[in-house]
Amino acid sequence: MKHYSIVNPGHSVDPDYATRPWYGYLSVNETNDSNNPLAQEYSTGFQGGLAGNEPNALAKANGDQAATAVETTNKTIDVSALTTELFSEQDGQLQATLPVPVYGVYIPYVEKTATRTINVTMPDGKTTTVEQTATLAKQVDLGKDAHPAWTTGEWSSYEVPIIPGYTASQSNVAKETVTGTTEDQTVNITYTANPQTSTVVYQSEDGTSVHTTTVNGHTGQTVKVSNEVPVGWHVVNGTVPSEITFGPNGTPQTVVTIAHSHATVTPDAPKTTGDKLPDNPDKNYPTGVSHDDLNKTITGTIKVTMPDGQIKTVVKAAHLTRTADVDEVTGEVTYSDWTTGYWSDYTAPSVPGYTANYPYIAGQLVTGETEDQTIEITYTANDGTQTIVYQDEDGSEIGKQVISGKTDEKVKVTPDVPDGYVLKGEVPSEVTIKPDDTPITVTVEHGKSHVTPDKPVNKGDLIPDTKDKHYPEGLTHNDLNKTVTREITITDPTGKKTTTTQTVTFTRGATVDEVTNEVTYDDWSENGKHTFDKVDVPNVPGYTASGEVPSKKVSKQFGTIAKTTIPEKPIDSRTVDNHVSAKTTTKRELPQTGTTANTGIWTGLVSIITSLGLLGANKKRKKN
Repeated sequence: MKHYSIVNPGHSVDPDYATRPWYGYLSVNETNDSNNPLAQEYSTGFQGGLAGNEPNALAKANGDQAATAVETTNKTIDVSALTTELFSEQDGQLQATLPVPVYGVYIPYVEKTATRTINVTMPDGKTTTVEQTATLAKQVDLGKDAHPAWTTGEWSSYEVPIIPGYTASQSNVAKETVTGTTEDQTVNITYTANPQTSTVVYQSEDGTSVHTTTVNGHTGQTVKVSNEVPVGWHVVNGTVPSEITFGPNGTPQTVVTIAHSHATVTPDAPKTTGDKLPDNPDKNYPTGVSHDDLNKTITGTIKVTMPDGQIKTVVKAAHLTRTADVDEVTGEVTYSDWTTGYWSDYTAPSVPGYTANYPYIAGQLVTGETEDQTIEITYTANDGTQTIVYQDEDGSEIGKQVISGKTDEKVKVTPDVPDGYVLKGEVPSEVTIKPDDTPITVTVEHGKSHVTPDKPVNKGDLIPDTKDKHYPEGLTHNDLNKTVTREITITDPTGKKTTTTQTVTFTRGATVDEVTNEVTYDDWSENGKHTFDKVDVPNVPGYTASGEVPSKKVSKQFGTIAKTTIPEKPIDSRTVDNHVSAKTTTKRELPQTGTTANTGIWTGLVSIITSLGLLGANKKRKKN
């Protein structure tokens, strides 16, 4: 690391130090002038006043291993940590006012930027600007008359765009090394239209060149062209352009075919070999210019076969003429094209539901090469449809079925009733396809599916005879079947219990609307047709049963269990001889809805007092 010492104020200092901000770059060495208090003071000032974190171009450019051994950092010097006698602040940057020695970890340096601006003005006047910059650095050396060199940079080469038909003022801008003395530069590039040449070539019909006109100009330029047909010649093919515009890739030559002047013979004034040529009285007209050479008739016939077999014939004729052109020098006869005749257009008769193979014969230009022609028109039945609209009783459309076929064709019909609906009206077994599809209306109604209690279904099961309709809930076995139970328990005097269980079952069907999924239940099976049989209560000598179990007609209102019980113990005869008690509890399912409710169910409680018990008691009293 360089060691800087204090210099006298009279020594000259590089002006770049005072006119540019100072930056510092990191070095791991410290001052080696530990005995110099002033050096230590400034060394400490520099170390404490550096801040920031930027790439250090100068240290890298100088190959300072001490600086690059750690993360190289540029740091702007904070003037608050330095003496104001030596530095001042301008726009947040440190400015040197006097030479200072540099000791310590950070070495100050200054930067400058050189810019090269390239302006490329295209042929259309639009300008594109490219800016190239190079940033240079110089280490601050406050030694006597020290002027360290700036680092160098580079402006890269620039390739100028190539525009077809134009030449740039320069093809590229060369790469350039930027030094401390390099000034900002501006390079302006423009384009110049290239010169171009085109020709108009007049040639005879055999391709021999007769005359050539040269036309000069530049890319993008439009140049007027003079008509230079040679005297005695006339144009027979091609056109002499009035102007030529030169494109970026050149302009092809224009070829115009010319021929000798001729005497013209018209079809209404034919000539014979005895007639003289108008411009060459010494020569007679050649053969080939008579009436029949210059006139002819061509016929077109249209034969129309209607769908019912009738035939109609239409004849069209075209009279053509041509002129003869006689080379008055060579005597050669050249014919013009035949005049054109015209067979007018023809529209085949319109037959609803049918298409003619030639529905329209466009008018045809008839030329000398056209032969007599015959065109036959026939008819083919069109594809057609017959729509069947399915609607409910309110007239609302539920769905429709389209039957396809050919006009006047009879087509069998397989009904396609909307899912969930059934026919109320009638679908025809077959339809005849007409030119116009007039819908046939068929009335449908909601389909009904009846579910019986012996064949219940689950929610989501497919309804028969439908494509995608499914049963709702409320149609299971428990929804359509209800069982009523009576349970009789008899307790004999010994405490033994005998239980008899009686059951009857009620059933109902349900109807499902296949469109709305609404469920309508049938009535439960009729009341009075289910009976609990009478249960005989055993006769025990000396005892009286607390009740009896008669037969009972069961109503659908009963839903669960009814119990009749004979008590386990006989009733004390000293208190009562016979005792009958009853209580009612039940649970039933309401019809139609399946809702649970509580209602009374009879329950008989029968108590039997055994005669044996009473006798035993009497004997004991007698013995005592």
